[in-house]
Amino acid sequence: MPKRLRTFVYFALEWPELCTRPEAPDILTDALREHVSTWSTQWITDMIRFHASHHRSWARAAAWDALYPLTILTGPGPIPLRHPFLTEPFLEAVRQLPIARRYDPTLPHAYWRQKAQVVGLLPPQVRAALPTAKATFRTTLAGHYADQKSAAAHLIELGVLSRARWHAEHDPLLVSRVNALEDWVSEAVDRGHPIC
Repeated sequence: MPKRLRTFVYFALEWPELCTRPEAPDILTDALREHVSTWSTQWITDMIRFHASHHRSWARAAAWDALYPLTILTGPGPIPLRHPFLTEPFLEAVRQLPIARRYDPTLPHAYWRQKAQVVGLLPPQVRAALPTAKATFRTTLAGHYADQKSAAAHLIELGVLSRARWHAEHDPLLVSRVNALEDWVSEAVDRGHPIC
């Protein structure tokens, strides 16, 4: 297939939620809604262009997306990225591994087979304690954040959320995401960081 068409099909299968024009949530203030929709559309376009120009196969694109899920391509922000598994020496070592070595069909669980290099680092006696499926903590976090809607005072003060629309919001996924973000901002404020 031509690169562009191949990339569109890859995205349709791997990231179907990114294949429609993104609409900003209604709870955002009017001043931010158009900006968020425009930025999201541009980001998706940039991702498609990036994949079309850098990945010759779906396997390489999927390997990239596994390492950098939903990469932000707009450049570094004001907060430095510090992650032990994204340092250049570590990434260079990972890049040297052939993709075929990252999967081991002999391991007893699908999750382990996909994480063969990690499982191989651990002594056999600890394998019984390893999870056999990916633990995303989605259910726990969703329960924690969706049980009770926060006042979102900081996000409203910052002009991110519309107070009236936030109080009328009932989507549990959106409520949990806003609650998590409000917790993050509250923690920053508690640690002495000013709200701009």
